[in-house]
Amino acid sequence: MKRSSQVRLASVLALITIFAIPALPLLAQESLLAEPLEQFTVGDIFPKVVDERFLATGKEWQAGATNHATLANDRIAQAKEALSVKKKELSNLKKQLKNARKDKDFVQAGTLEGNIKAAEIVVDVLQRFKAISEAQMKLSEAWRDTGDAIIGFVDADQSFEAFRSLSITRPKLGETDQRLMPDGYRAFDKHTKSLAELGKAFAQLGDEMENLSSVRMKALDELDKGGHVVKK
Repeated sequence: MKRSSQVRLASVLALITIFAIPALPLLAQESLLAEPLEQFTVGDIFPKVVDERFLATGKEWQAGATNHATLANDRIAQAKEALSVKKKELSNLKKQLKNARKDKDFVQAGTLEGNIKAAEIVVDVLQRFKAISEAQMKLSEAWRDTGDAIIGFVDADQSFEAFRSLSITRPKLGETDQRLMPDGYRAFDKHTKSLAELGKAFAQLGDEMENLSSVRMKALDELDKGGHVVKK
């Protein structure tokens, strides 16, 4: 993973830790750690990570991403349609210019050259608009995938909840074995893998945000070069 992705992932997980994990009172933590090993449970070592608020976040992100994708898709379609029209107009103008030069109609040729330059600017702006919309679509897809991953992780965390009360010590002779068994291992494996998938989803979301930022800045710089905005 790239360093920038590692930094983003660390930041995201830190935020999850701060805002999503139900905090235990300090005295309760100290008391827990002072208990004999026999009293430790699986949940003491692997406590609950998230709650219903995180699940709500996942659902909100899914809905937001769907709306974002719809808007981006509409803009892409509009850009493609406009580009098709403008490119045909540009091609027509170039044919007319070729004929005007052939006929030595320099006045008409000069007018057409100006029209061609204006049409090329429009095509370039539309291409920038399309590139931004495509980057926004990728971002919305990553946003939706992150919402899916959040919901998947909450589901895995809830599934593991049933095993957190189990013991981590071997039973004494004649006692019932209360340790984590294969079904619990499978639940924990699902929990761990879903956490990894969540991290990957956040990292991908960060990458798409960086990409959109870059595409937008490039478009603004090009507008500045063309005199359409004033940078300084």
